[in-house]
Amino acid sequence: MMLQSVFSEFALLLMISAAAGATSLWLRQPVLIAYIVVGIVAGPAVLGVVTAHDQIDLLAQIGVAILLFVVGLKCVSHFGPVMLAAGMFSDIAWSPLAWAQLIAQREYLQGMP
Repeated sequence: MMLQSVFSEFALLLMISAAAGATSLWLRQPVLIAYIVVGIVAGPAVLGVVTAHDQIDLLAQIGVAILLFVVGLKCVSHFGPVMLAAGMFSDIAWSPLAWAQLIAQREYLQGMP
């Protein structure tokens, strides 16, 4: 019975989120804002639709990880050459400092009794 209620809650959240997303697109507002509002309204603070907190929390964490991955892919496709050049420059610029710190730490640790 518990498994069925978790799936029912998740299905209800998906339907509410889809309706809110369609409404936000119709109003020409960011969909992410609609999803945040659905999370607040359907959460335990307002309506209390969600009772399977652990499962929904796990899905929310997975969703945030996927969102960050997609944002990273879009940034790489848009700013790819600039990001590559900046990354290579930072590696080259900070490498001597990292080596100097490594040598200083090794000398400090060898001088300890």
